[in-house]
Amino acid sequence: MINGKKMGLGILSYKAHDTLKKTLASLEQQNVGSFFDDYVIYFNDFCDQDKEIADDFSYRAVGGSNIGFTAQQQLAEHIDADYIVLIQNDCPLIETFSELEKQLTRAVELIEAGQIDLMRLRHQWHVGEGFCDVEKYAGFYNISAVNEAFIAMEHGLDEKGLKHSLTKHFKIGVCKGLFTHNRFDDSFRKNHPFYNKKI
Repeated sequence: MINGKKMGLGILSYKAHDTLKKTLASLEQQNVGSFFDDYVIYFNDFCDQDKEIADDFSYRAVGGSNIGFTAQQQLAEHIDADYIVLIQNDCPLIETFSELEKQLTRAVELIEAGQIDLMRLRHQWHVGEGFCDVEKYAGFYNISAVNEAFIAMEHGLDEKGLKHSLTKHFKIGVCKGLFTHNRFDDSFRKNHPFYNKKI
């Protein structure tokens, strides 16, 4: 709970059980369950193994047939909270509990003040695997400032590449970030025709 507001955590998952377990373990290691009032995993192509994993980590499990990323709406509808953090099964927490508490408290304060509509929580310089690399990230999101610890050239970018963005429809807050992108088992995405290409 933050300032009397209930906090929820939702995870969208599709197959990749080893990856999901690693993400859940990263959350458990930082005792994230004590911060959130409700936590739910939505499984595309829901099966018995999905339910077992959710039970093992004390998450509520919901799901249905595979409807892709649009399942995030169904996931959000199953969470009883004022504010929701939505991640995917391949987004392990890479920061401490105190950093999570600090960043989410600040996010709620900014939302309550009407300064932002949502806060982006993907880590700014540890963005993760190439399927969601910095160049792709910069193409989708307006980046107005870069942390001095981020070395653009190591990611094949220059200042112009970081400034490129699509038209913004929301006031999006930017913080250091909490989560990265990392798959731990064989990924169906690596066989996807867009893997290692610009999207």
